[in-house]
Amino acid sequence: MESGGAGGAKPPRASSGHTHVAQVMPQSPAARSGLRLGDIAVSVAGEPIASTPALERTMVEDAIGRRLEITVWRSGALVDVIVVPCELSDA
Repeated sequence: MESGGAGGAKPPRASSGHTHVAQVMPQSPAARSGLRLGDIAVSVAGEPIASTPALERTMVEDAIGRRLEITVWRSGALVDVIVVPCELSDA
């Protein structure tokens, strides 16, 4: 589900931690949450993303089955999406 983004927000800096969404599988938790190809994930649960591997660890270590807010940069605005990660075999 999407919620309103912050108007007038600045794009993420190249030196800051973030990760590009390069693929969204149909019917996956990411697709159901509203994540889109090309989104730039900048924070998870209010914490900046340190790296793509750190984001992946967050998604599998503590978040399986729990609602997780991900803030992404999309079309010039910050957008919050709620994703509920699941085991790959459950997707």
